[in-house]
Amino acid sequence: MIKTLTAYTFDADDPQAAVDEVLAQLNLESELLANSIGLLCCSQEFIYSGVVKSLCERLPFDTLGTTSLLTGNNGGFGLDMLSLYVITSDELKFATAVSAPLQGDLAGPLADAYAKAMGVLGEAPSLLLNSAPFLSHAGGDVILKHLAAASGNVPVFGGIPCDQHTDFHEAYTIHNGAHYRDCLVMGLIAGPVQPRFYLISISEDHIQRQRAVITASEGNLLKTVNNVPVTEYMSSLGLGPGAGIEASITVPFMVEHVDGGMPLARGVYTFTPEGYAVCGADMPVGATLALGLMDAEDILRSSARLIDSILADGGGKCRLLVSCVSRCLALGIDVEAEAARLHKGLQGGTPYHLCYAGGEFCPEYDNAGNTVNRFHNFTLIACVF
Repeated sequence: MIKTLTAYTFDADDPQAAVDEVLAQLNLESELLANSIGLLCCSQEFIYSGVVKSLCERLPFDTLGTTSLLTGNNGGFGLDMLSLYVITSDELKFATAVSAPLQGDLAGPLADAYAKAMGVLGEAPSLLLNSAPFLSHAGGDVILKHLAAASGNVPVFGGIPCDQHTDFHEAYTIHNGAHYRDCLVMGLIAGPVQPRFYLISISEDHIQRQRAVITASEGNLLKTVNNVPVTEYMSSLGLGPGAGIEASITVPFMVEHVDGGMPLARGVYTFTPEGYAVCGADMPVGATLALGLMDAEDILRSSARLIDSILADGGGKCRLLVSCVSRCLALGIDVEAEAARLHKGLQGGTPYHLCYAGGEFCPEYDNAGNTVNRFHNFTLIACVF
């Protein structure tokens, strides 16, 4: 048996009141089964005030999560909301771990964290929930590569924390009340569960046909496009430093790798002093770029399609959703419009948990129906089981 519980609060100022409000909604004494894990999402204000630490100290299970610009669950949604989602089961097992700071080497700390979680879990996991830090020196696909090496390609689902700042300088990963700027937090789930994954990104008719080629890069640093500096190339599109593109999480570039495969949306987070673009993932030389367009109509239409897909498959007993913060910001003054659409479509059934992220981890399916781990930008993703 699998059950999910949700609770929320908008009180970021009074830890005691906020914790009492959340616990009253959960009714843990009568609702918890043998094993449980908590997923927490909130603005950084809940960390600074002590709400997150106080709440996690009262919970009888491990909790992991992230800061987010906006969050939601069956109870509501909002910019200033803390959402707690509890997965509890007699059959499933859970284990969590925190990596050492990911300053230089990523492989060692991520392998060590996975081994620590496996030491608690004791059996092969079916799913890895991932709260990964924002790193200017390594894109999300590099993190994913090392997680795959450590885990043997266990499906990875999750996101990179975000906040209201363009450089995410107050974005944190969270584990049992502690928060981190440069540590990855993971949660492993083992047992009789077969997660299904859904994702939707930029509509094909919102991608320009004109293509450019990456001619110089270093990992996630984009240096030249069509043999001109990236700043010059972006200026030719009406973008670039001084034109509102710094930390451009609302301007998608569709990257088609030289080895083929589905084009992936990538964002430019910021620029280095040398004028290189810091991107969300590796930008390989030879890959083609095409500018995408995000507008409110397409974002809301795609959200509705994802809801329809989840409901058509039966909806499951656990629904986890992560949307890119760029989708939220591209909505303009109505930043909660997508959250409202998702809430309207999902609130009447199985409890759901929504957070916004600076990058999304979600598997895709190959032609044989097998999962292939991917890192995304500008994408709405879901995991249902």
